[in-house]
Amino acid sequence: GFFFIPLIPRKCFRKVVAKKLGLVYVPKTTVAINLLDTWFSYGLNGKMVFILADSWYTSKKLIKKCIELNLILIGCLKRNRLLNGKRMENYRCGLRRNQKVEKSDDKYLYRLYHRIGTLSGITNPITVLLSQRIRLSDGRKSWRYILCTKMDMSVLKILDWYKKRWAVETFHQIWKAVFGTKNWRLQSVCGIQNLSTITVMAIGFSVHLHVCLLYTSPS
Repeated sequence: GFFFIPLIPRKCFRKVVAKKLGLVYVPKTTVAINLLDTWFSYGLNGKMVFILADSWYTSKKLIKKCIELNLILIGCLKRNRLLNGKRMENYRCGLRRNQKVEKSDDKYLYRLYHRIGTLSGITNPITVLLSQRIRLSDGRKSWRYILCTKMDMSVLKILDWYKKRWAVETFHQIWKAVFGTKNWRLQSVCGIQNLSTITVMAIGFSVHLHVCLLYTSPS
């Protein structure tokens, strides 16, 4: 929808910070996988659950975990990842005009292509969306490579779902700008986690009020 609220926030520290705090370092991909296990321990039904991730999270372990749990993973891939033994960026050569689908919004034109195959180290086939994004204001071009574990999903649906991931980034921008979390200087990890929980609850409450006002007809 229009809003994003983290329901189960998890702390994740860089290796050097974890060592300084005397904590066991846990990679963020492992944190993400553990979070999925937590969700399912609460009785989450995996049917039509979408996992949206940027290229830092789409590891082999996460992809395999999503396939195992029958989750629909849509995530960005780095350009050096191998699909059918070939680097993603090399698929840009030889693309045919009659294979593309185009979509535009207020800022960008998207030229969409797709390929089906297997990633290195993963036996299950996936769909990869090759998206060329052209900024309308100056013609600047950029490429994104987006995997989808649901084989029958169209390129337009894959793009629409992946664009919803930006709500996560928007939340963190607000979280840092409004609550000043980027500048927190606390002595304990517990204090950071408690304040994080309080601020997330505050944002969630404000979003709830906003939704109520947005969808409630005037009396």
